[in-house]
Amino acid sequence: MKQLNQKKFLELLLFGFFIFLPFERILTLEISGLTAKISFIILLIIIIIFFSTLRKIILTTEEKFLLTFSTLSFLSIGFLTLRRIAKENGRIEIIKKILIYAGAVLSLFALWQYFADLYNLPFSFLRPQYSKLIFGFPRPQATFLEPLYFANFLFLPFYFNLEKILSEKRVGWFFILNQILISMVFVLTLSRGAYLGVLGSLFLLLIVILIKFQQNLKRFFLGLFLSVVGVLLAVALIYFTVPTKQDFRLFLAHSSAADVQTGESTVDRFYTSQIAVEKFLTSPWGIGTGAFGALPEFRDKISISGYQTVNNLYLEILIEEGILGLLLFVGFLFLIIKSQIFRLGEPQARRASLISQNFSPVIYLSILFALLIQATTLAPIYLLPFWAFLALV
Repeated sequence: MKQLNQKKFLELLLFGFFIFLPFERILTLEISGLTAKISFIILLIIIIIFFSTLRKIILTTEEKFLLTFSTLSFLSIGFLTLRRIAKENGRIEIIKKILIYAGAVLSLFALWQYFADLYNLPFSFLRPQYSKLIFGFPRPQATFLEPLYFANFLFLPFYFNLEKILSEKRVGWFFILNQILISMVFVLTLSRGAYLGVLGSLFLLLIVILIKFQQNLKRFFLGLFLSVVGVLLAVALIYFTVPTKQDFRLFLAHSSAADVQTGESTVDRFYTSQIAVEKFLTSPWGIGTGAFGALPEFRDKISISGYQTVNNLYLEILIEEGILGLLLFVGFLFLIIKSQIFRLGEPQARRASLISQNFSPVIYLSILFALLIQATTLAPIYLLPFWAFLALV
């Protein structure tokens, strides 16, 4: 009975972690300059339980165990712990549903942020740097710190919802409307890296469906059509609600490559990338974790905006952890990709019946591909959704 209660408690913690995963800015507590988030607290509780269980198993080698595990980071331990308990008794499907509904709720909240800021309504909860005063139109970030972090999270409900469209015998109206809604809000985040991530990953998904799931091609085009409808609605929304047509042209410029040579964000990324490459050539084994922001070129920014990052995952790992760190990360990704490709080759993935198709491997690969493309514009390894997703794979 005691063991059963512990499993139920772990289940509640696991589902609670994913329910509160999107709430990055609200439901938090400031403690001595540190921000304690609910998902972090839940993850910490899970880790403590995990350590307590392991301690009982390997009590005879406790010192060696503590010495070995003391070198692991909080996120990597959390990833391993979540991965361990998420795989049992159909929990993955429940987590997917949680993320799908979270995507719907946060997308509705993001639309509220858009209209509330646009028409000066109270309680928009939009940060000043993403208000209409900057771009002429609001960039909703929902409960996340930045719109691109919100877009990073939306990859999960976008693709898990699309999986329902691909695999369900009858597609419910909720999934149809949700695909449109999430796609619409995705555009409003104005994250070019996320745009490229979705385009590249949808292309990958199409190729796999053409090779292995031809009978589901119509369902794929249904999902693609719904996503395009969402994109067109977002563009129309901005066109008809922004104060001037110049603001709309600004949106088009920022959402494409038109201002790639002049836009502040892209110019900054080019500069930090250049510095990262130059420093790597002189320090190929890395300068140390988090040391990039402390370089002389960025010391003046520390007191203003905090430590500068490369805003490119691969260059950030290369400059801070060196070529060995990058090779280890690539090897880690290779193992994940290899496991999903292997699952694609399993017999159940070849069945002809629409409802029996197992789309999980290709959906996971699509999400991972989207995240890795967007990683050229930010470092998702510092974001909980990235590790939460990997724990599900």
